[in-house]
Amino acid sequence: MNGSLDQFKATLQRRRERSEKHSGHRKNLSDYKTSGSGFKFDSKKLKPSELKKFRETLKIQKQNHLLKQWAIFIACCIIVILIVIIFNL
Repeated sequence: MNGSLDQFKATLQRRRERSEKHSGHRKNLSDYKTSGSGFKFDSKKLKPSELKKFRETLKIQKQNHLLKQWAIFIACCIIVILIVIIFNL
């Protein structure tokens, strides 16, 4: 009976050591966080006219990006079609 008690105590000790090891590891990863502090974004307040202009520029940039994506897609499709046509002749 004494042997199984020693094994049980050793198992509890290993579990305690493991939990301490893991809890310390998690503490080190989360050191950059402080409790109660949120993300603060400091930006200037835009006037309605400036906000409208900013939205328009974002919309134009989005459209330009979409056009570029479509142009690349179409170019790749044309290249693949040409390769298939050339190698099938």
